[in-house]
Amino acid sequence: MGRGPVATGIPQGSPLSSILYLFYNADLIDTIHTAAPGRVLVTGYIDDICILVWSLSAAENCRLLTRLHQKAEVWARRHASIFAPAKYGLMHMWKKGVGARKPDTATNIPLMLNGVEIQPTSSLRYLGVELDENLTGRAQVGRCRKKAAALVAALRSIAGMTWGVNTLNLRRMWTAVLLPQIAFACSAWRTEGAYGMKGVEGTARRAMESIQYQALYKIAGAFRTTSRSALEICLYVPPVSITMQRLSEETCLRLHATPIESTPRMAAVHGNSMATAHRALVSPLQRLELHLSRKGIDVAKVERIRPFAVAPWWMPPRNAHCIHKGTSHRGTPSSDSSSQRAEPGHRLHRRERHGTWRRRFCHHVPGRCHHGARHAGNSHGLRRGARRHPSCPAVVLARRRKTKHRSNPRTATIFTDNQAAIRACAHPQRSSGQHTVREISCLVEALRGIGCHVRIRWIPGHVGVAGNERADRLANNAANTPTTAPPSMVLLSGCRMKLRRIALEHWTQQWVDGRHGAYARLLLPAPTKDIFKLHETLQRAASSALIQMQTGKISLPGYLNTIPRWREEQLEANPLRAPARCSCDIGNQDTQHVLLTCPGFTDLRLRVLGPPHARTRLTWKDWLTKPASAVKATTFILKTRLLGQFRALPNTFQVSRTGSR
Repeated sequence: MGRGPVATGIPQGSPLSSILYLFYNADLIDTIHTAAPGRVLVTGYIDDICILVWSLSAAENCRLLTRLHQKAEVWARRHASIFAPAKYGLMHMWKKGVGARKPDTATNIPLMLNGVEIQPTSSLRYLGVELDENLTGRAQVGRCRKKAAALVAALRSIAGMTWGVNTLNLRRMWTAVLLPQIAFACSAWRTEGAYGMKGVEGTARRAMESIQYQALYKIAGAFRTTSRSALEICLYVPPVSITMQRLSEETCLRLHATPIESTPRMAAVHGNSMATAHRALVSPLQRLELHLSRKGIDVAKVERIRPFAVAPWWMPPRNAHCIHKGTSHRGTPSSDSSSQRAEPGHRLHRRERHGTWRRRFCHHVPGRCHHGARHAGNSHGLRRGARRHPSCPAVVLARRRKTKHRSNPRTATIFTDNQAAIRACAHPQRSSGQHTVREISCLVEALRGIGCHVRIRWIPGHVGVAGNERADRLANNAANTPTTAPPSMVLLSGCRMKLRRIALEHWTQQWVDGRHGAYARLLLPAPTKDIFKLHETLQRAASSALIQMQTGKISLPGYLNTIPRWREEQLEANPLRAPARCSCDIGNQDTQHVLLTCPGFTDLRLRVLGPPHARTRLTWKDWLTKPASAVKATTFILKTRLLGQFRALPNTFQVSRTGSR
């Protein structure tokens, strides 16, 4: 193989660039730390480095920063690196709150480095987060508002009330793309539960709710007077405060699941003395740990997930699809008369091959195995730490037989009817439940060390086989049986499931107890994903009309009468007639009246909704919450031509993309 010089170095955008840069500036960070131990904290990512120093005055901080910068310049000359003080940022921070001491001296002192004067600012951006001098999160919220204005304008450019991208696709854009940008690093700048921060919390919460409302009413194609809670229910988008709280708690869990969990733990222990003197100086991580403990999650017992489940050079056990032909079928059964001398569920097989005798150990793992986020039928997911991977007992048994008998088999074959288990063993990933795969890999390596190779094969589930059905029942009973002993370890996936369930319960309780959205609450008493079925086949205009019917905020006199200006105009035009009254004089012209009882649309109702005997079986709620009925109800309301903003639709407009007219 030839060799040649590489003139370009690492390609632009290579993932190795960030990794190599960490090695490059590692000693720079260590140099600054050792220059002022106990008085400086340095964090860095690639070429973005932050030096945090603390003392009793801003002037002392500037003197210390000058001395640390001189140390960094020595490192720069040795490594041919160049600093640009003109691009530096300086901010003097002090924490507001009950018990926190205000600075006695001036906080506007500049910093002089190499003849460049760096003036302090009230906010500073670091790693995408806007920090303010009081650490309240106001600067980040203001930045989120500016970004949200651009994002909402982008939504407005691709969809309107009667045209544009499908409603579900717009919702997906908000939840998967736009909202993560708004809530970026919310676990760091969100001050939920901090002492003396109620006013800041309320301002930030109202700002984030306003941002989400501006996006949702554009996505839904609804009136601006529609309540935010009703739009969230109709689009199944949780309130932003609940979403950000869940994201923050999941971030805390993810930090505790990493091998470097001891770093924030030691930082919390180191800061206890400061927190005792100043109650307001409690990190967001500690507050999140307190919230998690109140929800029954002990962060100290969260599993540790390593970057690599196995070594990069580790070879997985052989796995294959088991074809029931020839001798391979004889190794599949696990409970017949030929295995009486073997342990229950296992067999030893002999077969002649090329004139020699091969002895093979086969183990059948009946039932369903679960791995990662699909571990067991236990819905709580907090007792899964003691549950083993279904292939693990088979590997243990193979090792026991190998060490017990001298004339032992050279190959151990494990049969399982779960493909996820095979994939997990063949390609271990950085996922929840990793400890089980690591245990299997260690056992496989131990068997290889004594000359026994492991193969994992898939077989179809044996429905109707008595032994397999019984094993399934016993496994499910074991998984769902509550235990009195405290768990030694909890899975990250189980904790996430619990947080999502608690968030859904909190959202449901908020919706039930809320003061707004009473009309929609009659139709949708709780948040449900069934709304996706309503909109998956509807065109954009039809989805907008359906949401307006569900919320009751629709351009019919029954609702428009609640708007003072419209009511005054109607009374001026006809003082003797009630503005909300329908032209049939039977009742107010609202969604329910037009859809079910108005005699002016009898023929249209018969043609679109069906004969009377078929309609009487459906209630008003069924017409607006069941997919097939909702398509008919939307078609009917659009064909009445009562809604002014939809009158421009052509007569050939198709409500459903599947062809319903």
